[in-house]
Amino acid sequence: FFFCCAMKNKQWALVSLGVCIVVSLLYFYTYNEQNQLGSYTRESREYEWTGLPISMDNDLFYDPSNEWEFFTETKRSLKKYLSTLTEDQWDNDDELFLSLTSEYTPMIGWNGFFDALNEYQKEYKKITLSRVHWFGEVIYADAKKPHHAIEITSRDILHKATLHGAVWAAVSEKDFTSTQSLFDLVNNELCYFRTEPGFGNTYMGCAHGVGHGLAKIYVDDISLALDVCAQSSDKEFQYSCATGVYMDGKVAKYSFSPCDTNRFPACCYRFRESQWDLLHEEEYPGSTQ
Repeated sequence: FFFCCAMKNKQWALVSLGVCIVVSLLYFYTYNEQNQLGSYTRESREYEWTGLPISMDNDLFYDPSNEWEFFTETKRSLKKYLSTLTEDQWDNDDELFLSLTSEYTPMIGWNGFFDALNEYQKEYKKITLSRVHWFGEVIYADAKKPHHAIEITSRDILHKATLHGAVWAAVSEKDFTSTQSLFDLVNNELCYFRTEPGFGNTYMGCAHGVGHGLAKIYVDDISLALDVCAQSSDKEFQYSCATGVYMDGKVAKYSFSPCDTNRFPACCYRFRESQWDLLHEEEYPGSTQ
């Protein structure tokens, strides 16, 4: 304004004054728009991703670095809604959760959805493992390529249950012509990161998910599922795959079956803690031996 007044040419002074006024009005209008309820400033912050590298064409992932406040507020809104749900809804209302994923994942990605779920679980501890496994199945169905779902579920959160669910969905839906075709899928699209530094535990979680998928294929005879696990040349894969099979397997009360009649018995007993409670009065029966 002072610059305009200082000009000797009155005509140019008036033009400059008009420009100053227009620019000022635009500034205040823009500022006001950015601060209306429901709008967010474009705060930049680096998003800490601890999972496998994300493929360029993986549209399940959302990078919130340039929209941090929007990302944070949307997660907060999701967590607030989750806190209102009943135990019955968590256990049984698939349609409700499908609606939630359809609403929120386009805004914050599946990674943001799982961030909110993980934060909610730490605070409220109300999420059932079966529901988190179910989310893994849903993200697999939403993925354009199997490894896209693996990338998103590869973080060490939510007990890796989303990874297990995504992997078993991939395995159990396929009509494999041979064991080799199964391992082609496993090695190239699912558990492809065997040598990726820092992801050894995640790799074993992936193999565990394969075991779950095999147990769903060979539901009437887990020995066949265990035979498939054993065909891998990787001993760590064999063990982890077997734990997934046994975790899904049927167990009779007051019996060590199927642990004493099948391959990899150590994997089986790992998930049979409840049997010791049935068979022994001691809290830690092995400690008296």
